[in-house]
Amino acid sequence: MTATSAPSALPRPAAPPRTTRPHVDLAAWRGLSVVREDIVFSTTRPGLLRVEVRVSNCGPRATPATAALLQSAPLGAFVPWQPLDLLAVPALSPGESAVVTGEYRYEAPEALGSIDKLPPNRALVALGLGEPGRERRRWRTPALPNVGVAPKVAADLLAMLGQGSAHWAGNLNLFFPGVDVERHVAQALRVHPGRVNLAAFIVGSADEYQFGFSGNATEWKARLYDASLDRPIAEGVRNPAIREDAWERTMGFLLLSVEPPADAEAGAVNVHVRQRSSNREAVVEFTMDSRAAGPGCYAL
Repeated sequence: MTATSAPSALPRPAAPPRTTRPHVDLAAWRGLSVVREDIVFSTTRPGLLRVEVRVSNCGPRATPATAALLQSAPLGAFVPWQPLDLLAVPALSPGESAVVTGEYRYEAPEALGSIDKLPPNRALVALGLGEPGRERRRWRTPALPNVGVAPKVAADLLAMLGQGSAHWAGNLNLFFPGVDVERHVAQALRVHPGRVNLAAFIVGSADEYQFGFSGNATEWKARLYDASLDRPIAEGVRNPAIREDAWERTMGFLLLSVEPPADAEAGAVNVHVRQRSSNREAVVEFTMDSRAAGPGCYAL
């Protein structure tokens, strides 16, 4: 009998090229701390968003280098996130802090129209937040080690409504295992003292919410209105104002109304939004200046 030789082994496929990504060590976050005010962002020049995040080691032991997931979303509360970047966090000794930074290019969206003519559903669809009348998926905690990051800055909601300032307005979220820290900011909005000024933001999932104010809310007569009905967004002011601390079921556009005194120059109004099902609170911050550049708030 003639022996036959075993077939030769097939060549192994070439390994895919490695991409450089910050190492993610779940245990490294123990002892590290980030609070809302530690997340700072601004538009340093048109189309360039600069993000700075201060990370502090409040624990008793040194922490190794790790990474945190940075996400963005349109301006509002409980709006679905999209990945933006993995930020490299250096090794820190107990009591030490570090500022990690990133810069991201984005394109200003084309204005869809003025809020006195634009219905909310059209803007929501343009933002990719679902079809009219369909409830969008609730916020979910991402699985940090398995996230494939495709950097993209969320659309500037206020610019899409023909409002806004020289700065990108939106939400940023820094996520690490067990904790996520959010900041929601529209900064340097131009206001018209002595008149009613309107700025819009989004509540992103159907639920019951409790609303409150801080900052210059009292002297600026801050009020909130539900503008989620199928009629121009600005007509939301015809509805009764949302009562502070009452639970309201809503999803979609809300209008912040402020009336700065005739001699006002600058101020800040924060809208506190608490979601009943999760008991989570988001704070949507508005800083306003009568001398600011850009179209700013819609004035009545």
